[in-house]
Amino acid sequence: MRTHLATKVILNVYDLSEHNEYLYQFGFGLFHSGIQLNGLEYTFASGGGVQEVAPKYAPGAIFRESLQLGTFHGTSQELQTVLDRLRSSFRGEDYDLLGKNCNSFAEALTEQLLGEGRFPGWVNRAAWVGSFFSCLLPKDSTGQAPVGHSGGPSSSSR
Repeated sequence: MRTHLATKVILNVYDLSEHNEYLYQFGFGLFHSGIQLNGLEYTFASGGGVQEVAPKYAPGAIFRESLQLGTFHGTSQELQTVLDRLRSSFRGEDYDLLGKNCNSFAEALTEQLLGEGRFPGWVNRAAWVGSFFSCLLPKDSTGQAPVGHSGGPSSSSR
């Protein structure tokens, strides 16, 4: 018999810009995010892909807030299957600041665990708006994550 878990799905949001203090009140800003499950935070970065890191720790960003998005009811194996599936579609070389970033990973993980409509749109709104102007940016300018986890308390993807 498999034991189903009741795992809280927590979105940790970090500021990437000091201007977020002003922009946040309008539902806008430059943010980094990760999903916290069972004491680990899962995030996505260039080079490393999906990573397990210490919650509320993101070098290059300032922790803003945690939002409980819901509760995942499933087995630990089901949770691992979801993470493994996302690891294959969020590889480090796939990172794109405007199109496939930490926030889009956090949204995909949230949808897999809780269904659609639970992830707050303001978290990735700046990247969405920026994507309309991507043709104005140099080709190699969107492939690096603004947050780095190397050297911190983390473990890389499997």
